[in-house]
Amino acid sequence: MRNSEPERVQYRREPHKPHQISAAPVAHRGNYTITSPLTFPTRSWLLTVIVTVTMTLPSIQLNYDSLKQRLNAFQDRFISHLEVDKQKLIEESTAFAKAEAAYREEGENLMAQIELAKQEKEERAKVRQNQRRVVDENREVVSNYTARVHELTENNQETARKVEELRGQIDKTRQKINSKKKFYRSQIELDDPEAEFWERLLGMRLEAVQQDLIRIIFTGLDSHNLDRECSFVLDLSHHDGKVTECEPVLDAAVVDKAVNGLNESRDYAVFLSDMRRAFRAIF
Repeated sequence: MRNSEPERVQYRREPHKPHQISAAPVAHRGNYTITSPLTFPTRSWLLTVIVTVTMTLPSIQLNYDSLKQRLNAFQDRFISHLEVDKQKLIEESTAFAKAEAAYREEGENLMAQIELAKQEKEERAKVRQNQRRVVDENREVVSNYTARVHELTENNQETARKVEELRGQIDKTRQKINSKKKFYRSQIELDDPEAEFWERLLGMRLEAVQQDLIRIIFTGLDSHNLDRECSFVLDLSHHDGKVTECEPVLDAAVVDKAVNGLNESRDYAVFLSDMRRAFRAIF
């Protein structure tokens, strides 16, 4: 009689499929993806899974208390691992938020710099436009001055030509004047002795005081001093002449009578005779 041995039942263990935990992306910014918070399994859910698995297995005798402890330990380790991952994700999300804020601030600064660069470009364009306008105006002014210089140069050349002509005429006139001076000088040399003779004979000579003023000097009136001079100044600047001064002083009525006679008759011989007679009456 063979010993009865318990029949060995072979079990085929299904490959363990870990529970997949997915996080649905909610936003994309640049190269970063912000995900929604993870959903972690609960203890009741794990127990349900375990019961379901055990019901599909053949009926075997198991130490449920030990298995439960092991499962609880596994669940604790698993949840701890998930907590670590969750904390890491939170830290990464925080770091991403900070990086995003920094990038946003940097982008705003760049936009402000771009706007400032645009304004500076517009201002430089205005400055260049004003400079171009000033250059055009200065170019026009220079062109006008250049034309004016050419015109003045031509005028100067014409003026120089006229000056040369006038210089030639002046030289000719000067030569004529010099020749006349020589003639008059020679004539004066001939006339001086005769004039001196008549001055001594008539006892009268003329001297020019200034323009239109003549001093008339008489001598030989004082019987005690024949060389004593008596004179008066005749003003001929107007149509009617007048006596401005006498040396020695004559009676004003006598002088006015002689001057009035000259203005009426224009006879200088009678006038000079009357003035000589007035001076003689003093002595």
